[in-house]
Amino acid sequence: MKRAIDKLVPEPRTATGEGIFTALQAIATTGAVMGGGDGPPPARIVLESDGKETVPPDLESPRGAFTAARAAKDQGVPISTISFGTKDGMVTVDGDSIPVPTDDASLARIAELSGGQTFRAGSLDELNRVYSTLDQQIGYQVVRGDASAGWIALGALALALSVGAGILINRRLPG
Repeated sequence: MKRAIDKLVPEPRTATGEGIFTALQAIATTGAVMGGGDGPPPARIVLESDGKETVPPDLESPRGAFTAARAAKDQGVPISTISFGTKDGMVTVDGDSIPVPTDDASLARIAELSGGQTFRAGSLDELNRVYSTLDQQIGYQVVRGDASAGWIALGALALALSVGAGILINRRLPG
């Protein structure tokens, strides 16, 4: 994940809806490739943004963030949003300073529409606390189980077959 993030190149536009639709497509593809089970694998989208969608300008448009959030809810994929930034935030793209104030209301609405949760992080420490909370909620655990039952059954079957073969071939028990 870190390598993928390090390769990102900032653009002067934010297409939140497209990002959500892309994540939903990736989830569907993963489910199709993995197969098995009744329905798609459990999934959740974590959307970190300043919250201001600029492309398309209408969040309710067919490719807008609110439309995408409803599609996520229809597919059973909640979106946890993280509003990251400040009201006076600025980024520099190609030498130009662009204001990027947070739009907490849009991100909260995306989370609400999809059945997810919303978080706010104004600093790196706050963001790390949010990540820790999300890790506890949506992380996974590897639980080791006892796998000996199958091997014991296989061993008992092999023993029974060898006794049966010994009786049939030699007319006596192996020994």
